[in-house]
Amino acid sequence: MPDWPYLASEPNDVPAPILYQEPLELTAGDTLHFFKTLGDYKPSDGWALLYSLRGVPASAANWTSTTSGDSHEVTVTAAATSIYLPGIYTIHGYAVKASTGERHRIYRGTLTVMPDLQAAGGDEDFRTAARIAFDNIWLTIQGRATDDILDSSIAGTTIRRLSAQELWMHHDRLRIIVDAEDGQARAAQGRDTGRAVYARFRRPL
Repeated sequence: MPDWPYLASEPNDVPAPILYQEPLELTAGDTLHFFKTLGDYKPSDGWALLYSLRGVPASAANWTSTTSGDSHEVTVTAAATSIYLPGIYTIHGYAVKASTGERHRIYRGTLTVMPDLQAAGGDEDFRTAARIAFDNIWLTIQGRATDDILDSSIAGTTIRRLSAQELWMHHDRLRIIVDAEDGQARAAQGRDTGRAVYARFRRPL
């Protein structure tokens, strides 16, 4: 195991929780690197780790570990992750021992793969479905929607066929979803979620 806090080859702003646990999010084209220490499945006892990623159509991957002292080291190159399709993958991690054929699951989780903006074209839209629908509804309410927007559908109905009351109904519903998405994105960056917290007080007896 390398000396804490960082490997000599790692940037000094890599926080411990990311370097020493499975990732929850990855941008396609980024290098993935983390360590895993398992007292019951040490490399010195012949154990290695295998991670399998599945869930996004036509895109699957396997990660295998190498030995780093008493820990397992997992590295996936930028070239390898560059072909990952954006989406949410299910990950299962296993401790495997080749000499005995044993396999034990040691991890179950999900990985969100984000698109690589550097490799993307300038006309690609990376907004969420809720954000696109919300923006389209808001432009329609403002009278600035294009024909393409007016001909798109919300909940199975073409936007141009919606009444003013229905437009505001969809606006309010989508606003809740978009605000939640924005809050999650800010929380992932360690920023305030922007949500107000209200206290309720009981009237004195």
